[in-house]
Amino acid sequence: MDELEDSTLDLIYRRGVRPLSPVYVVILVTTASLAALPVVRVNRVVNARGIIRPVVEPAEVCSPVAGVIDSTILVNNLCVNPGDTVAWIRQDIPEARLKESDHLIEINNRCTEDIRRILNGNKPLNTGRYIQSFKHHETALSCLKLQKDYLEEELHVSEMLYREKVIPNREYMHHLSDFLLICARIDDMQEQYRTQLEEELSRIERENREYGGEMVLITASMANYFVIAATGGSVQNCTGLSRGSVVTAGQCLGIVSPYGNLAAVCYLETGYISLVGPGTPVRLTFDGPRTRDIRTVDTGIWQVDERVAPDGDPDRNLTGLLAALPPDGRAAVRPMPVVEADLEAAAERYAASLPSVLDVVHLGLGDDGHTASLVPGDPVLEIDDRDVAVTGEYRGRRRMTLTFRALARTGLALWLVTGAEKAAMLPRLLARDTSIPAGRVHAARHLVLADEAAAAGLPGTS
Repeated sequence: MDELEDSTLDLIYRRGVRPLSPVYVVILVTTASLAALPVVRVNRVVNARGIIRPVVEPAEVCSPVAGVIDSTILVNNLCVNPGDTVAWIRQDIPEARLKESDHLIEINNRCTEDIRRILNGNKPLNTGRYIQSFKHHETALSCLKLQKDYLEEELHVSEMLYREKVIPNREYMHHLSDFLLICARIDDMQEQYRTQLEEELSRIERENREYGGEMVLITASMANYFVIAATGGSVQNCTGLSRGSVVTAGQCLGIVSPYGNLAAVCYLETGYISLVGPGTPVRLTFDGPRTRDIRTVDTGIWQVDERVAPDGDPDRNLTGLLAALPPDGRAAVRPMPVVEADLEAAAERYAASLPSVLDVVHLGLGDDGHTASLVPGDPVLEIDDRDVAVTGEYRGRRRMTLTFRALARTGLALWLVTGAEKAAMLPRLLARDTSIPAGRVHAARHLVLADEAAAAGLPGTS
């Protein structure tokens, strides 16, 4: 809950926030699940102001090397954009810079060795990145090979039956087509993985040549290091550095508090938030006459998954979502088009409507380890070329769902896990167990909220 606490304290104590440009905030969450949180109601507004922002950790601005500040623009409350140069550091010891470049080349050489081992049919040994990549590839390939073996046996049986005129030619050709298709999928997967590795090998070798060239130039001339802001926002916690200040490698020069993904801008009277103390998670409701209307913020709500059922059906996720939202918020919902006749075409159109980044995605955890409608054994688990797909039948309904590829563009995956039937799966989710679909979800950050029954199987719980 630390992220929720930080967000609340930031709302209460920050002052002088500049107007912010609206951006997409994707809230794929059943808001009724948060209704149990305490409510702080602001009835009157004076002149204090604050912000609501998503749970985003401030980004540190650190010195990449040890050296001397040549110049800097870092001051508290400075607004910076991603990529802005905020400091220049002069490094007066060429040997240290040579050692740094040599270290980068050494790291790249270990990556290069692992890539070549994989390309030659061997297991990688040196880098966690390629060891994990190889495991994922081998797991996916093994699943396809098992399908191939099964279909090959079916093909042999159908060929015998066809020769004995037990089955028609049409049925035999159907088995043959399935077998050829799985063979093609295996070949495509291997070729794509090989191409990816070859491209990475080329990039790393190019980087090593560049590092080698830098090492040659370092001995002849000195160049400044530029400190770049990794994200946009307001600079805080500056340490008062100026020209001539000595810094060490990794030293924090200041913190940039991101503000680009605001959910809303609001104004509040601090006298009415006395009930909120450090560590209190809250849901804020604003009624003041000067409160900015939420409709002025460009907000979109896309569905993670949906059952194929008629509009208004109680099985539809949309039915509960619309009931939980206030009337003004329902216009932001982009329903999945599960009532259309051509579901595959509908899924393709829905994928085209998704934003490039999903700021927040609300996910659940099934008793079989599924999340969204990514269920064990369904072919959609292996889809990596689409953002939205249609599943087979699962518990009486086909589903439309975001794929792993779409979920990988998530800034924050918010997991809500409730019920004793989830107790066996929650530790596997937290361990990122890739044998269950939920463990294969990648996101920039994860936040798991679990009730006592679901958390019963975690160490240290009773």
